[in-house]
Amino acid sequence: MTREYTNNDQGYRDNNRVPLSATFYARIRPKVSLLAQLGWEGIYYTRDQPGADTLDSQQMIAYTGVTWDATAKTSGTIRVGWLGKDFTDAQRSNISDLGWAAEIQYRPRTYSTFNLVTERAPVESNSFLADAIVVSSVKLDWI
Repeated sequence: MTREYTNNDQGYRDNNRVPLSATFYARIRPKVSLLAQLGWEGIYYTRDQPGADTLDSQQMIAYTGVTWDATAKTSGTIRVGWLGKDFTDAQRSNISDLGWAAEIQYRPRTYSTFNLVTERAPVESNSFLADAIVVSSVKLDWI
């Protein structure tokens, strides 16, 4: 997967990403399963900023969680565990922290659905004050 930045003279942030992930499920009830997920993503910058250390890195996750489709009204997946980001350049600060991801659906009526999505994941910083930051996000929509 390729990311290209075409505005604001940020072409030095162009990168290629190679993701690998595996998730293992163990059914504990007819509509409920425990899960274990391992993930790795290599991030390779195609044009480094002149005079700056490379932002090439590897991101890893090790999560455990639960997935369910318990009723016609609720379903979801919740994963919690460890996330890490290791930069190729030793001058950059690595990350090792708590991470999570959750997707939950609630359908109060056949024609109405609420979707809640939350995640805590590392993101490269566009500031010179930090190499990467851990961002927590929450999104709720109604369809």
